[in-house]
Amino acid sequence: MTVAHTGASVLLQGESGTGKELIARHIHNWRDRATGPFVPINCVALPDHRLKAELFGHEKGAFTDARSVQEGLVEVAHGGTLFLDEIGEMEPHM
Repeated sequence: MTVAHTGASVLLQGESGTGKELIARHIHNWRDRATGPFVPINCVALPDHRLKAELFGHEKGAFTDARSVQEGLVEVAHGGTLFLDEIGEMEPHM
């Protein structure tokens, strides 16, 4: 798997349910960052404001259910792989 040996970002395209996450995990496991976390998130499973909070974190009280400080998934994935599933189905403003 040639792409696994590069530091390049990878765009996997395919219909929902075709195994993009499995391929992404495989690429992650073959890269130098395999010791880091693999963090998947389904970008259309959450409303816009929750997706932003999940990706970038939030402070206590930032919105109704924000009861504590939460680290964002972008930070959590540092040194590993952040897999943004269904990113092509997101609203254009996101």
